[in-house]
Amino acid sequence: MNGRIILLIFVLIAKSPLAQTTKEDFDFVMYLIGNGMKEDAEVLLQNTKANNDSIYFLKGYTDYSNKKLDSAVKNFSLVSKSSDLFTESNFFASLSAAHLGDLGKAVSLIDKIDCETDEIVSLKNFELAGISLLKRDYDDFDRYIIKVDTNNNLLSVEANNLLAIKNDLISYKKKSPLLAAVLSAVVPGLGKVYAGNTGEGIAAFCLCAPLMAATAENWYKNGITNWKTIAFGVLSAVFYVGNILGTIATVKFNVSQFNNRNDVQILYNIHIPLRNTFRR
Repeated sequence: MNGRIILLIFVLIAKSPLAQTTKEDFDFVMYLIGNGMKEDAEVLLQNTKANNDSIYFLKGYTDYSNKKLDSAVKNFSLVSKSSDLFTESNFFASLSAAHLGDLGKAVSLIDKIDCETDEIVSLKNFELAGISLLKRDYDDFDRYIIKVDTNNNLLSVEANNLLAIKNDLISYKKKSPLLAAVLSAVVPGLGKVYAGNTGEGIAAFCLCAPLMAATAENWYKNGITNWKTIAFGVLSAVFYVGNILGTIATVKFNVSQFNNRNDVQILYNIHIPLRNTFRR
């Protein structure tokens, strides 16, 4: 039996079910999460009968760490406004909602936070700037990012990263699926070259061109009703139409991949200041 299991069994015997949450209990659960024992922390919390702000926060933080984001939002949102954990809970609830793509919810959770210090004001504007970038709302992004205190070491690097991501998003030349389809219809594979997939474009041309040439040759020599003409014609049509549909799919996939990659970077950058600000 490994040390982690022994430690967890000892804690469950000694402390479960918890009637209330002491600082030692709180710190122990955070210790488990911080040391990669997230599932152990979840088991421990499942065995508590207490319902208070600390427990709601711990459950939310454990869910967030275990990527159970719906549950994280729910538990974080149960922390009362009178709690010292309210601000942190709403920041992490907002981040969880942003990961889920519920950006309206993410904004509403941030808006509940009272700005009791300049640090929180700046952090709040930074998170709202990040959420605006996820929305691709560049006007709101500019409005929020300018209010961020870039002299704050907890925010300066990530704020610059968000600005760089915004520039990448704006400068990205989005390819047209319609134009790509037309190009592939005119010359098989040309649409994929336009989309930036030159190798796939050459391969598509090398598949379609010989089949189309064979169809034309058999039609000329043997007529349109000849079985070879029909066979090559059917194959040509399948690969020709597939080339066009594949080109449209390629363009859409490339755009989606670009956006997803940037969304991951945005979410990472708005997570770092929260982790550093509320480091335990």
